[in-house]
Amino acid sequence: IVHTTCKDYLAMQEVVKPKFIYYSVGSSKRGKPTSATFDVIDVDRIQPVVDEYCRVHLTASAYRKVMEESIASDKTNK
Repeated sequence: IVHTTCKDYLAMQEVVKPKFIYYSVGSSKRGKPTSATFDVIDVDRIQPVVDEYCRVHLTASAYRKVMEESIASDKTNK
């Protein structure tokens, strides 16, 4: 998961992308999402941002972008 590039992310089927986002966040805390409230709403908010970012930055890390957005989500949910 941590080595997934944006090109790899964009090649994923649409049904897999939300799972990638959820498991990326979970992998940072040994399988548990960083927030107890991280759910479908967070994934739905993060996915379009990652999609847009990855279309422009194909060689960048999709994992890193997901993590940046999940941290931003945690800050706005507090």
